[in-house]
Amino acid sequence: VVYAPLQWRMENWKPIDGFDYEVSDRGRARRVWRNDKKVIAFKITKDGYHHVCLWRGGKPNWRLAHRLAWEVHVGPIPEGMQINHKNGDKSDNALPNLEVVTASENVKHRFRVLGHAAPNNPSLGEKNGGAKLKAEQVLEIRETYARGGITQPKLAERYGVSLPLISLIIRRRVWGHI
Repeated sequence: VVYAPLQWRMENWKPIDGFDYEVSDRGRARRVWRNDKKVIAFKITKDGYHHVCLWRGGKPNWRLAHRLAWEVHVGPIPEGMQINHKNGDKSDNALPNLEVVTASENVKHRFRVLGHAAPNNPSLGEKNGGAKLKAEQVLEIRETYARGGITQPKLAERYGVSLPLISLIIRRRVWGHI
């Protein structure tokens, strides 16, 4: 399946079986009730995935947005398989960014394609060949941001790295070992 760039096409909505909701091919959900179609809020868990709450019979049913979008627009996810975000951005739940993979393929993607080091990897931090910063710089970034007065974009510019990397460092999602 080939998709047009998202900004150039309309969002495609499909109903979710058993619920008064629809999900789009961009991974957004909305309630369809009394001709009132409002996109519903989602919750981002500590692991960074978007969850949507679908209410039925007065009870909440939390679903992962990327899995919901895949199941409604493409079909069932085979048992034991996972949905991978190709670009590594867990907030990008658009179908062109999703693919069905095994757990092993998902882990390999994380390490080989996205460049994340395994927690038990002896190549953490500066020992990692892909490291752009030194441990002392990471500590400076965290301390400077904690003191306030400087934004994450300014820190990214100062240290010559991307804004997402600064955010990950501050939240200890990378360089968590120091």
